[in-house]
Amino acid sequence: MNEPGNASNSNAVVEAENALNTLASDIGAALSVATASLSTTSIYSEIAEINHQINAIANDAKRGILHLNRTIKISEEIAHFNGELISRKSINPLIPDNLISLLNLAVAHAEKALLLVRAALQAS
Repeated sequence: MNEPGNASNSNAVVEAENALNTLASDIGAALSVATASLSTTSIYSEIAEINHQINAIANDAKRGILHLNRTIKISEEIAHFNGELISRKSINPLIPDNLISLLNLAVAHAEKALLLVRAALQAS
């Protein structure tokens, strides 16, 4: 799981979150200007609706990024724990082989799921 791409993926996540924050801020500023000068016009209503929609999208995206980050972290922790357990097995033969096999499978499934999530995010 500790691929070189993880650092750049993490940077991409931070950049995406920053871009969403900037966009929401821009729309919020536009709404403030519209409130001050156009509050009785349809332009204000349109900007207010855009503001509502972009904030909802930004919040949804942030939650998605947060969940993706948690998923990545948990997957990395599973892989790390599996490596630790394999090391401990040489010292403590009472650790069941079945447990190591199950964790190997979990690591493989976690990596596959992350690849699919990343691919889906890139495709959308």
